[in-house]
Amino acid sequence: MARRRRYTRKRAVTRSKNIMNGGLIPVNGLLGKVIAGAGAAAIVEKFAPQVIPYQNAAVGFAVAGVGGAGGALLKDLVGGFSSTGTGVPLNY
Repeated sequence: MARRRRYTRKRAVTRSKNIMNGGLIPVNGLLGKVIAGAGAAAIVEKFAPQVIPYQNAAVGFAVAGVGGAGGALLKDLVGGFSSTGTGVPLNY
């Protein structure tokens, strides 16, 4: 009698499972994600009107996940302006 070959079923890894930490554009390392999120927020701030209060953070999250959102918020804090574009600059 022939022996049956045993095999393990492998699960397919889906992209949506890791989208919260990875974002749409996969970047290696937390620092890379922070820089990508801050860069995307700067580009959107320059060309798109501010519609919602945390628009820059939402764009950073969409591009690079949680690290990108943190980078966008950090960019707003270091820049001296709030996310709505009004505020007192740091060099007054």
